[in-house]
Amino acid sequence: MTQARNLVHPTATMPIPAAASAFAATDGDPRSCPDFTRRLVRQLSCLLTCAMLTSTPAFAQRLYVADSGEDKIAIVDVSAAPTVIGNIPLAAGAAPRSLALSADATTLAVGNFSGSVSLVDLTRSPAAPFATLAPGSGNLFGVAFSPDGKKVYATWSNKLSVIAIDAGTANVISTITISANWNAVAVAVSPDGTHAYVVTGDTGPSDSVEIVDLTGATPAAIGTYALAGGDSEKIVVSPDGTRLYVSSQDTNAVSIIDIGSATPLSHATVTGPPKGIAISADGHKVYAADNGASVVDVSGATPAVTDIAIAGAGEPFGVALSHDGATLYVTDLVKNTLTTIATATNSVTGSTTFGNTLADAVFSASTPTGVTLSMAPATVPAGAYSVLTVTLTNPTATAATITSLHITLDPATDAYGLVDNSCGGTFANFGGEVVGITAGTLPASGSCTLHIQTTANAPGTYTHKVLAGDLQTSVGNNAADASVSFTAVAPIAPTVAAAFSPATIAAHATSTLTVTIANANSTDLELISLTDTLPSGLVIAATSNAITTCPGAAVNATAGGGSFTVVKAAPLLPVATIPAGGGCTASVAVTAAAAAARSYVDALPAGAVQAYLISLSLPDVVAGNVADNSTAVASATLVVDAAPQAPAVPAPALGRLILLLLATLIAVVAACAFNTRPPHRRAR
Repeated sequence: MTQARNLVHPTATMPIPAAASAFAATDGDPRSCPDFTRRLVRQLSCLLTCAMLTSTPAFAQRLYVADSGEDKIAIVDVSAAPTVIGNIPLAAGAAPRSLALSADATTLAVGNFSGSVSLVDLTRSPAAPFATLAPGSGNLFGVAFSPDGKKVYATWSNKLSVIAIDAGTANVISTITISANWNAVAVAVSPDGTHAYVVTGDTGPSDSVEIVDLTGATPAAIGTYALAGGDSEKIVVSPDGTRLYVSSQDTNAVSIIDIGSATPLSHATVTGPPKGIAISADGHKVYAADNGASVVDVSGATPAVTDIAIAGAGEPFGVALSHDGATLYVTDLVKNTLTTIATATNSVTGSTTFGNTLADAVFSASTPTGVTLSMAPATVPAGAYSVLTVTLTNPTATAATITSLHITLDPATDAYGLVDNSCGGTFANFGGEVVGITAGTLPASGSCTLHIQTTANAPGTYTHKVLAGDLQTSVGNNAADASVSFTAVAPIAPTVAAAFSPATIAAHATSTLTVTIANANSTDLELISLTDTLPSGLVIAATSNAITTCPGAAVNATAGGGSFTVVKAAPLLPVATIPAGGGCTASVAVTAAAAAARSYVDALPAGAVQAYLISLSLPDVVAGNVADNSTAVASATLVVDAAPQAPAVPAPALGRLILLLLATLIAVVAACAFNTRPPHRRAR
């Protein structure tokens, strides 16, 4: 971890730490902060237009309750006192028993005791099942989603298997055979989606938990955890994926299983046969519906149980926690009640009666406030920057106060800097790789974003995360992890080539020398300098015609001089660059100082071009982000003739030539005529 990691970019509206202020005050270095700021503003304008947009569910603060006796799912608004605001009808005789909600809260999986699975699209108005299928045998007991929401796993009685269903198409993907007792009762999936845990048995004293490996092409059972109790009903996995909790009715206990061990850690005895169970976001407390409700504190070495009496309870069955963990909801199969309990005091705060035979319940939005991460560019040269976009969404009609947002940056990255923040509050480092904000605002039915620039100097793949519960707001917390990766690749040094045009000239004539700089990287290079020292005897022409296509650069060439340079055009300009995926050129007119015939070889040695990856990193901290043309030497040859050529004699004009020929012809003809006249004779 370098000091640069604590940099807060000076373009941000947050307070700037001392280290950042010192960085911002530097000047004269081509990589100084003022240059970086201007460069960043220019390039970010393009970046922001490409930022990821996230759809927002149009609901929150709702509870879905399986109304088994009336074959429907009750929709309960729990933003205030619980109120039934609608129902999702199912097929007659369906008898919904188990519920599961996708991570994005758009799909509800309903396990019907009659033996079918219904998939409900919650984005429709009104919400309704889009598919009902019954690929199993017997009664359906358990349903669970994969963490990405793409698969539903379901268990049936009289079926020694777990069936995986595509949550989008409702097609059966696979049937996973298990080896234990005749009933597959309940199922849960690990937070990373690599394993499923299936409770088998249902009746009798010897239930077990089957471990299913989901990572292979064909998922398969790979082991078993034995349970001391029987007639098990539900299973949950701890948020960190290290423990299982099973409600065992025969022993009036919650079984606690260490996933790394072959036997249960312990049993927490509760007041009656536990059915539904739920776990807090931090994994410290397990809640069970028994004769009333029980709270099992599992944060210590020994579980501690607190009983919560529910007056007039019949058969408490389902439990659900609000997204902020402040309220526990308990359904009752016999009394048809929904009881609310304040978890801070473990006291009953209210009860609502509706429906007939209320079974399972789930809170409407496991991610009531959404977190989406993206990186741009996703692949960069090592030492260059990639911008992390953190988008927070609020599906409720109430503006939310952001108590805290913790973003865990990959510990192997070397620097970060806040670019901008529309969520308000104070940007801070919470220790180590964790950064974020406090006291921000998330607009009602809207979103806000942070852009954080990150840099990694070594090639590799780097992952940033917002863990479940790390967004704390007044309307709820995120219940699912969000992560995104970017890849740093070894930077490619620029290459150069030189050419004369024309390649052969007369003495005292001029030729144009063009140097081409190529950049094969996916990001621009900051051009510090190009220096070309001409061979002895070759000089800059009196009219240099010096020009460059490198953005922000200028050619310094003095008539009669033996070298030229290309540097940033002016101190106040942002930078001179070598464009990514292409390059640029610099040209000057040159001539030979003497009339002697000879060849001149312009050679550019390694290091003739000095360039840097455009990066957030401080140059005195970051090693290895300097790029030059060290991989090859470029050269070009100019040939100069010995002496000037004699000027050509112009040919006579065609008309004069014709007249001359005619005059000559006439003179010849006249002479011939005179010489051939017959001789004079005298008369006789």
